[in-house]
Amino acid sequence: MTKLLQKFTSSMKVMVFLYCFLAVSTCLLIYSAVMVNSITYRQSLNYNNHLRYHIANDCFRQGTDLLTEAVRRYVVTMRSEFIEQYFDEALKIKHRDKALRMIRDLQIDPALKDTLRQAMEVSKNLMSTEYHAMHLIALKSDNETLHSEVQDFPLSNEEKKLSMDERHKRAEDLLWDDNYIRYKTEIYAHLARGLEEASRLSMARHLQLRRALFRMLTLSAISLVALVLAICGVVFYRRYQHEQMVEEQARESARMNAKLKAERDKSIQAEKAKSYFFSTVSHDIRTPLNSIIGFTEMLQLGIDDPEEKEKALDAIITSGQTLLELINDVLDLSKLESGKMELHPIPTDVASLIGKVAAAFETATSRSSLLLRTEVEKMPFLKLDPQRIRQILFNLIGNAVKFTTKGSITIRASYKEGVFTLSVTDTGCGISQENIGKLMSPYVQLQEHDSTKGTGLGLAICKQLSKQMNGTLQLESTLGKGSTFTLTLPGVTAFSEQESAAYFSRKSANRATHALDESILGKHILVVDDQKLNQKILQAMLTRLGFPNVLAAGNGREALEVLHDPGHVDIVLTDMSMPVMDGAELVAEIRKSPELAKIPVYVITADVEMQNEYIRNGFDDMLIKPITMDKLKELLGKYAPHTLTDDNAAENNPAKA
Repeated sequence: MTKLLQKFTSSMKVMVFLYCFLAVSTCLLIYSAVMVNSITYRQSLNYNNHLRYHIANDCFRQGTDLLTEAVRRYVVTMRSEFIEQYFDEALKIKHRDKALRMIRDLQIDPALKDTLRQAMEVSKNLMSTEYHAMHLIALKSDNETLHSEVQDFPLSNEEKKLSMDERHKRAEDLLWDDNYIRYKTEIYAHLARGLEEASRLSMARHLQLRRALFRMLTLSAISLVALVLAICGVVFYRRYQHEQMVEEQARESARMNAKLKAERDKSIQAEKAKSYFFSTVSHDIRTPLNSIIGFTEMLQLGIDDPEEKEKALDAIITSGQTLLELINDVLDLSKLESGKMELHPIPTDVASLIGKVAAAFETATSRSSLLLRTEVEKMPFLKLDPQRIRQILFNLIGNAVKFTTKGSITIRASYKEGVFTLSVTDTGCGISQENIGKLMSPYVQLQEHDSTKGTGLGLAICKQLSKQMNGTLQLESTLGKGSTFTLTLPGVTAFSEQESAAYFSRKSANRATHALDESILGKHILVVDDQKLNQKILQAMLTRLGFPNVLAAGNGREALEVLHDPGHVDIVLTDMSMPVMDGAELVAEIRKSPELAKIPVYVITADVEMQNEYIRNGFDDMLIKPITMDKLKELLGKYAPHTLTDDNAAENNPAKA
């Protein structure tokens, strides 16, 4: 999962980088285009201003030259057509005024405008001389425009007295005067300097814009290349992602196929293991059944020797207990695997428990000359489930006895800082490293141990029980030298001596209350079971316990008929599964009746799942088959005439409640 997250994050980073690169290159390209457009516009404006300045300069020059030419030609030729023609062009068009208007509107350097302004200042002196000369000779002309223009340049009294020839002579002298020529020269100098400055500025601006244009075109090219690379990067990375996805899907398919194959192989192995288990269980069931049936037939035919009869009975009981242990093992494993196993931790004397379990194996170890040792450190009473610790010990010691032919078996126990440790060490055949992992799997018997029969459930139950108690069961083994099983339970609480004594005092008091009281031995007990054999067994056991008044019924309907006889039944023992009316329906009918509601009803069933259901169904207690005298005695020891009060009856009787 972490690798997949890292891969996704890395892929996202690459895609974000590519898209950012694409966006930046696009923005740069747009910026370059805008800047190129701006540069070309400024270049065009530069060319336009330069051209218009040349035109304005030329207009100014023409205005000056035309007026001077008109006056000179008339003075020289004395022909009126020249002055009329040039006056009309010079005065009506007014080139110099037009040039000044053009210059005023131009967006050019102020220095250029200053050159024309200076030329205009000099031109005013020149115009005064020219208009003065024209006024001298205007008397001969009929041009009204000329007469209106020269009115601002009046003649002196002396000049008015001059003849026409003298006026012509005087006008010619004015036009060839040194001041007039100097004015003309200054005007041309200003105009020439303006043209030179305009050309220089235009060229400088042109070079500047050309460099800027080159930079922008370079940036445009780089942006275009970057844009193409970004687009290609996005396209190729998308393709790469697709290929990676296809490869990942292929790898995932391969992994799934491998996993399915492994699961198939595991299922096949489990099927083989279960087949082996059922064949082994079948063998283990047939062996005690063979003893039970064989000795039962011998007893039926008759055995005269009392000792032989006692042995036969012992063999039947032992075989029955073996069958019961086998069934309990299968049920325990099923509960552990489904998580329904319940623990009942109580103050436990570990040393006493280990001593009792070890004593049970003294006979088996003495026959094979094995030394059974216990090394138990001194420890307080611990909060453990003694039944499950005993079950683990029985399995581990029994396993050690089974696979150890000589040497010793050592049981060790210790408690330190809340950690309880229990180990069983043998000097048996040992287990190879490759088989250690298989050993604690259910229904498994190792190849090297095929000579020793068993269901293969013991170690699997021990392992599951250790997990249920939040502990671990570890195995260390060397082939040919022996094995050590170690149970480690952390977080185990220790009890003080006062707490332990108080607990066992309460337990002894409870046992005393469960003992059979003489007052109930004369009570009438109704046994309800559809199996006649079960009825006879219960009747025989109850008679042996001291209950002579035992009645029987084949189903719930028959039981109700017996119960309706007032005072005839004090206690009901009923099976659960029966025809016509089962045990649940029977107890429901009993609780509905005010006359019968106080009668204790105990269910006797082989269904272990009813341990959490019987009170809800209305039963007072339950007994799990197979039934023993001790279990039956303990159950009946709970009886007292006041077992059900009116409040309890109302609680168990919905109709009455």
